[in-house]
Amino acid sequence: MQMTAASLRDICRRHDLFVTPELNDTLYLGSSGIFKLACLEPYVNLKTIFADNNSLDSLEGLPPLPHLTCLYLHQNSLRSLADFPALPSLRVLSLCCNHLTSLSGLEGSNARLETLTLSGNHLAGDLDALATFPGLTTLDLSSNRLDDMDHLLCILRQLPLLRALYLSGNPCVTKAAAYRKRVVGNLPHLAYLDKRPITPLERATAEAWVEGGEAAASQARGAHLEQTRLARAARQRSLRQQHAQVQPLSLDSDAMISRDAMEACHATGVNRSSSSSSDVEYDETQASTEPEADSPVPHTMMAHPCCHEQEMSPGLTSAITASQGMETAILM
Repeated sequence: MQMTAASLRDICRRHDLFVTPELNDTLYLGSSGIFKLACLEPYVNLKTIFADNNSLDSLEGLPPLPHLTCLYLHQNSLRSLADFPALPSLRVLSLCCNHLTSLSGLEGSNARLETLTLSGNHLAGDLDALATFPGLTTLDLSSNRLDDMDHLLCILRQLPLLRALYLSGNPCVTKAAAYRKRVVGNLPHLAYLDKRPITPLERATAEAWVEGGEAAASQARGAHLEQTRLARAARQRSLRQQHAQVQPLSLDSDAMISRDAMEACHATGVNRSSSSSSDVEYDETQASTEPEADSPVPHTMMAHPCCHEQEMSPGLTSAITASQGMETAILM
């Protein structure tokens, strides 16, 4: 498909984007059969371009977009980066599964790359452009034709922020002796190598191996394991000391407190019952209106003295609450 202003508007409509070019910050051009980029100059505010799965063989027609941060060009037919424009805000660049044999041209982009994927190309050794991106944290060079490990490590040592590196599928991986030890020992800030995390033990062993060979690596391994054992023992001692400082709950004292609370509750109820009954006076008129022995007794007269229509005193309420709480604690 040939890119024109009209075709770009159709693509924007198809992906629910704005027809006005400068209002878009993302452009979806993937799997559109494009063989050449064109007419992108009005899209000055683009931040992300998806142009993967096309037939692009060069980047001619890609303007210098000042706000572009992510550019996805994987699975095209790119053979050269000579036409790579200046993209000062670029952070993520995907160029995997193309036909690149060199990175020449990429160093002039003034990009601030953090993630660069180059897997599945034909790169053999011209990687000097990588040194111009000291902010790289993730680099994928897997499945290429790199065979010079010394030259590769010399370039990678110039990337102080590199954390994830992928080199599997290159001849240098199978040819190099103690491949992982060599790479890990030369890149002190690396955290992942070929999808495997680098453990503290592996790092200590690899750095010792680079300095003194297998004997030094074996000694460093033993020292690291001993240090780990001592640190674990120190943590266990600290936990035991903290546990010993916790005062255990005394069931005897709690049972005594609960019994005293229950006795106080009972005594308060009895006193209230006697005081309530002494205040009741019956005259002859009231006595004549008392029900017969065989007549049913009203429910209010059968109520317990403690349930008299008076509010409980604050002392009684707190005593009952304390009693119930202590009984629950004892049962638990």
